[in-house]
Amino acid sequence: MRFFVLAVVMVFSRPALADSIDAATGLQLTNIVTGVNGVTDLRFLPDGRLIFTEKSGAAKVRQDDGTLKVMRQFPVDTQSEKGLLGLEVDPQFTTTRRLFFYYSRTNANGGTDLNRHRVVSMALNTDDTLDEASEHVLVENLRGPANHDGGALAI
Repeated sequence: MRFFVLAVVMVFSRPALADSIDAATGLQLTNIVTGVNGVTDLRFLPDGRLIFTEKSGAAKVRQDDGTLKVMRQFPVDTQSEKGLLGLEVDPQFTTTRRLFFYYSRTNANGGTDLNRHRVVSMALNTDDTLDEASEHVLVENLRGPANHDGGALAI
């Protein structure tokens, strides 16, 4: 499964390299998701469905029939390297249905917002939308620059 994830990331980020791997190994690479833009992170749910984030703030799931569904559009600041940057699945997802996100919140008041970057948890509803009422801020007051923002999450 981990090699498959590597292949997907490579297809998103470096098509020429993916083609050379195909020729060198005899593997056949297949696009399983199209029509995405600025993918920043991806994970598999325990049932095998692919979830991913886009810099623009969209958290999406590839459903069993191959269609994409927006789980939520986060209110993000996308200037420079900011946006929806990180995603992780709760190790107890089958019980909690929790997902974790790192994002650069948009500044609604137009001023300098030093509390822009945050890590939150949210529950995934059975209709593959995120329960916005369940959003729980886990880490905040992360002072972030205009660029070189991180966002990787791992458990």
